[in-house]
Amino acid sequence: MNHNNIENIIFDLGGVIINLNIENTFKKFSEIFKKELKIDIFNDHKKYSFFRDYEVGRINDHEFRTSIKGLADLPIEDQLIDDAWIAMLQDIPKDRISWIYESTKRYNCVVLSNTNSIHVKYFENFFNKVTPYGYPKDVFQKLYYSHEIGERKPDNVAFEHVLHYSGFNPEKTVLFDDLKENLASAKKLGIQTEYVERNQLRRDQLLDGNK
Repeated sequence: MNHNNIENIIFDLGGVIINLNIENTFKKFSEIFKKELKIDIFNDHKKYSFFRDYEVGRINDHEFRTSIKGLADLPIEDQLIDDAWIAMLQDIPKDRISWIYESTKRYNCVVLSNTNSIHVKYFENFFNKVTPYGYPKDVFQKLYYSHEIGERKPDNVAFEHVLHYSGFNPEKTVLFDDLKENLASAKKLGIQTEYVERNQLRRDQLLDGNK
């Protein structure tokens, strides 16, 4: 990482810390529903607003599952929906998490993620199970989950929330994210940025040049 005067890091979650494959979820849904469910609906916030509503806490787990069931023409068990929804969350490579852990000893590190309660419950338990560092709250200074703060990226207010409550100076803060629209919004607020190719965080992006 060659950013000058960096004191703080904002990490995205899916695609940066934990590997992400959204297609897996929609393949599972298609199998369960016995009809093709395309990934395109995930980002169609006008027609399928419940995905966004769930991410910002406007609807709860039950309401989300009910919305998913509305896409099917047959009764679906809640556990099947949860299993399919979680299927997009993959592994956490050991080398990657060791680099991130090392970075938390050098910088103030927080997480800002567009996520939801089903994913968070799974992620936090999985993190504790597969890493030697305890739960995410034991590693990061703060975890800002969109469904808890009521805001999501790339909306500026999500980044403003993190800057305000963490007390970060944007000029001394860098965002690691795999979506360029999120990086573009952060830049407008003066936050430095580091594009991470999905599931491909490199050690030199975090630590080289800061030994």
